[in-house]
Amino acid sequence: MYLYGTTAAVASTGLANGNFEIDSDADGVPDGWSFTDNHATTYPGGTVALETTSPLEGAKSIKMVHPGGASNGGGLVESDYVPCSLSPVTFSFLHKVSQVGAKCQVILYWYDASLTPLGGGSASTIVYSSTAGPTSASRLIGQAIPPSGARYYTVGLVGGYTDTNPGSSTTIWFDEISGNPVESHQAAPPPGLTAIGTGTGSFGYVDCTSATTTHNTPFKNCFVRLTGRIKVGSIPSGTNFSGRIRSGSYYSTAGGMSTTGTTEHVSVVLVAPTDSNGDLVLYNQFFDSAAGAWGVVFQGVSVSGPVSLI
Repeated sequence: MYLYGTTAAVASTGLANGNFEIDSDADGVPDGWSFTDNHATTYPGGTVALETTSPLEGAKSIKMVHPGGASNGGGLVESDYVPCSLSPVTFSFLHKVSQVGAKCQVILYWYDASLTPLGGGSASTIVYSSTAGPTSASRLIGQAIPPSGARYYTVGLVGGYTDTNPGSSTTIWFDEISGNPVESHQAAPPPGLTAIGTGTGSFGYVDCTSATTTHNTPFKNCFVRLTGRIKVGSIPSGTNFSGRIRSGSYYSTAGGMSTTGTTEHVSVVLVAPTDSNGDLVLYNQFFDSAAGAWGVVFQGVSVSGPVSLI
């Protein structure tokens, strides 16, 4: 049996109603979620609603609209409290934007055992932030380590933060939010993936040319967690670079670099499913603010699994 959600103020097992299907009082707000921003941010001109015409998955999604224009925004949707320990929490979510440009985020807000905000409300972790979101429905992954004293968290979905003007009206969708502690055992580290491609940058993430490799793991038909480093050399002046790893429609955390004329290493994490052979097909992706050719290396890889997401 698949439980879509619960109506309890504090969900007993993970995130309640993460697919937004349950709206028991038919008020247009999914059970276990709020359309009210409790974090002193307003989103002028923005709208938030349940999408039932073209949802990303199932019958309902969250839809936010940023009207465009400086200082305007789309909105924030926040979950009820979710219990946690000090174990890392891995997130999986579906996301789509009608065009790139709006800043979209997934934020965890931390609370102590009495549901008092940690740090006076300042303790939060951004597990996803991008102005170059996917224009087709894509499943993304984020991970966070709860701070000391955290016993609960809430999930904030931001569709169009106010510090970024997308230039014109932009629609943002979220769906299928899941977040659970990582449950894994360590396998012997496989060989590193080296020199898996070079390419020419553009606005938006693109696969590096010839940047695909098949990576075998001991884990079959399950989610696994890969960690490693992205290495890039000789970043041109005036260019900001961000790299990540893709496996199908699953994406690693991104690593940003901005120091020119140097070689930099940024650690990234990818959670993705393996096939019946335990294989992952990996692609190196990058985003840069000016066209340029890059030598990109994903190295020092280790793998653990299986990882539970639901």
